[in-house]
Order: sequence, then C-alpha cells, then structure tokens
Amino acid sequence: MKWYSDRVGSPGFQLPPMFKTKLPTGYTLFGATPNTQTIRPHLARVNTLDPVKDFTPLTSLAEPTIVIVANPAFPPNNLKDLIEYAKANPGKLSYATSGIGSSHHLSERRSTEWPEVGIVSEAVPGFEKPSSWTGLLGPGAMAPALARRIAADVVKTMNEPKTKARIEGADFTVRGNTPEEFAAQLRRETELVGRIVKTAGIQPTE
Repeated sequence: MKWYSDRVGSPGFQLPPMFKTKLPTGYTLFGATPNTQTIRPHLARVNTLDPVKDFTPLTSLAEPTIVIVANPAFPPNNLKDLIEYAKANPGKLSYATSGIGSSHHLSERRSTEWPEVGIVSEAVPGFEKPSSWTGLLGPGAMAPALARRIAADVVKTMNEPKTKARIEGADFTVRGNTPEEFAAQLRRETELVGRIVKTAGIQPTE
C-alpha cells in the first residue's frame, strides 16, 4: 500500500496529480480532508482533478476539535461578545487560520473536553457547518466490493481499544462509515460549502 506525503500548497488544496493515473487496486490510497474534496472545487481557479470521478470514497476516519482562542486579556470571552466587539471596532481585529477556505476557516463543533465552550450556531442562529473530517479515498472506479472491504478493515482497526485511545488522545473523534455513506456525506458538504462560499463572497485562492 502506498501513501503520498504532504505537499506544499494553499490550505491543503494541492492534490497529487499522479494519483489520477493509479489503478484502483487498493494498493494506493489517499488520506484526504475537506480542503481537497469539498472545498477545492469552489475555491480553485483550475481543478486538475475531479474530486468525484477521480476518487473513490472509502470512509471518514476521524474529526478534530476546532476552537477559537484569544489572549486572556482580550475583552470578549464568548463568540457573541466577540461578534459585537468586532462590529463596534471595525478593522481593529486580526486573526489567524490555516488558510482562506480551509475547513478550519469554515467549521465549528463542540468538544467533549470543553463542554462549557459554546459552538458557533449558538451565537449565530441558523449557522450550518461543514465538518472537518480526515478521510480515506482510493483512485476512481474502484470496485464496490473492494472499497467496502477496505473501509470495513480500516473502521475495525480504528475502533480497536488501543488505536481508538491514541486517536482520541490527540483530540480527534473516531468516525468511520461505509463508502456509500461517505460519498453521500461528500455530496452534501460540497453543496453546503458552495453556499457558504457564495454567501461570504470568498474568492478563489489559486
């Protein structure tokens, strides 16, 4: 089995071009994030790979905790206060993310480690987030039976006590689903990201 190493690019948008030429035998797999599969189609001026045709979704692996943090001396202590402060002080705040259009730029979720910390939708009614999963994909046109077998083996391994403990110890939540469920998830989130990008007026980054 071959894994491609990380490649430099705007928030993970650089897909390995050679992946398109690989046969769907199950020996070449791609560890993906929303940046490459659901966000890139809306924020790249040129897409050399089709995130639907050129990949076979296998399973969602895990999802990290993403939080907004600030210096303790910063006056607001929750998101509602932060929004009000930003409106009252236009142009005076600065922030950092992993990149424009990245999943960190668009997402929210509540952590079981910090139950007292609110989520975006509590301060912004109607807010719907795209998830920030890490997933596993194969080359396009992989046989369904092979895709299901690989996914089942991976999900089984992730849920073994020692493996799950290590994943959760890094503040990730173990997910795991079938290829069909993961494909449906990608379709939903691609549509959601498209609405967010359009509403926010986010422009292509490359």
